Amino acid sequence: MKIGDSYSNYGEDLTKPWGYMRHIFWPRCHVTGTVTTNGHVVDAKGLGMYVHCVQGMKPHHAAGKWNFGNFQGKNISAVMMEFTTPPSYGSQVVNIGAIVNEDGTLVAAMTENAAIHKTIQHDEETGWDAPTSLELSWMGQTKDGVEVTALTDSDLKNMVERVDVLAEIPAMIKAFIAGIAGTRPFIYQVLPYSTVDANRSIVILLP
Repeated sequence: MKIGDSYSNYGEDLTKPWGYMRHIFWPRCHVTGTVTTNGHVVDAKGLGMYVHCVQGMKPHHAAGKWNFGNFQGKNISAVMMEFTTPPSYGSQVVNIGAIVNEDGTLVAAMTENAAIHKTIQHDEETGWDAPTSLELSWMGQTKDGVEVTALTDSDLKNMVERVDVLAEIPAMIKAFIAGIAGTRPFIYQVLPYSTVDANRSIVILLP
């Protein structure tokens, strides 16, 4: 699944952009293999989502924040990616998403979507207001013009991991980067469950 030519271009002359991002999604695929963590082997067989992403620019110039949603259910899969450009690019919200059937056929690819942080809680360690509940909504049309809407409303209490993207950088350099570029990137990855046969994996990236 891709929207248009899959590129988000940056620059005054869009025929010769100084920076770009590209995203192509495979919303529903079958995964096999194992994951080894702390000496334990976990069977990773099941449904998954694949995304091919190219970031042709510095990350803090690309966006100020991101939301990623990945729903894998018995009958459908739904994915969403939303990013907000930095103030220098007008804090514009860009959202792309898709819904596919259980056989992998595309129902609709859409851009009129929304990721809403319904409730938040201040994270003292990071300084960010992290979402504690999230609403994802998809709205678009099939190729035949049929209206398609979908909605999830997730409690984000079951956090899997909070990742400090700059954790491996020395503290002095990390502080310098935060002071000069205003970059303090953290990833909040959450795994809420809706029913026995469906789950949602939500990732929130804050700079």
